[in-house]
Amino acid sequence: MSALRQPPLYSSPVPVSASRHHSLCLLPAFSFGFTDDVTSLPLTGAEFPSASRTYPIVFTPQSPFSPVCILGIRDSGNLFVDDAGQWRPGAYLPAYVRRFPFLLMADPASGRMVLGVEESSGRLSSDQGDRLFEHRQPTPFLNQTLSFCADFNRQWDESLDMVRASHDAGILVEEDSEVELSESQSLKLGGFLIVDESRLNDLGDDVFAQWRARGWLPALYFAFSRRDCEKLCQRQARETDLLSKEERRHVLEVFDDLARRYEVEGQAATRHLRGMAMKGSLYHHAGLLPIQNEIVERLFTTGNVKLLFTTETFALGVNMPAKCV
Repeated sequence: MSALRQPPLYSSPVPVSASRHHSLCLLPAFSFGFTDDVTSLPLTGAEFPSASRTYPIVFTPQSPFSPVCILGIRDSGNLFVDDAGQWRPGAYLPAYVRRFPFLLMADPASGRMVLGVEESSGRLSSDQGDRLFEHRQPTPFLNQTLSFCADFNRQWDESLDMVRASHDAGILVEEDSEVELSESQSLKLGGFLIVDESRLNDLGDDVFAQWRARGWLPALYFAFSRRDCEKLCQRQARETDLLSKEERRHVLEVFDDLARRYEVEGQAATRHLRGMAMKGSLYHHAGLLPIQNEIVERLFTTGNVKLLFTTETFALGVNMPAKCV
């Protein structure tokens, strides 16, 4: 019988139990060297807005179709971890890495999903770090870890549903691309799936409404012209109001608070953005002040901006993520 294939970064995780781990603690992650050899990692849909500023995001071409962030290719290893094991400053750290060495796994004895740990991670200690158990009962730290892993699994399952629906709708296509990671680093990618924007635009209103109800929107529409971003956003806001009355109230409260805090409320561009925001649409490009783009990004993360028109600058010059949502 072949050995059970383990998820990336894990070799032989075991269920966490008081009988086995009652005296152990978890050390902080002083090094991410354990990711040196990986070139891609799973990424949930909830992470796309943050991760797309750093990584190309693509979908695996075999079922189950899965979203992944690209960290390198073939023999390059992880280009986002340096020789000292430190993650590149300013780069988004995927939740998949943050949960390590824990995960949810099937208990071999009962088949139930339980919290597991990779004992070979080098992070378990008998006298330093966060204790896993006190008097053989889970500590608040362990309960928080379980909650984090459970949330990750829920988001991952939802992401798989989203990608499967995208594939069934015929909007995923295979494409070869070259992606610039920095002035001196680039990747040539092939064999992955991305979203075809023209096919996405041809989706029927009923499908769009279903996807919105599932929480798969706000959608990201990327354009490569600042003027096009604004024009498309204006047309969208003029023709369609994407917000409920309560959502509009919340968006404007947040917008006005941020504009006052950053002292840009009197500027013409800020007033223009506010008019778009109250309809649930916004735009983002390098022609805006950094503070104004910050307001757009903060609003986007609230979930009440339903549609964002942006140039590739939203992904720090990496074009690939523009076609992956």
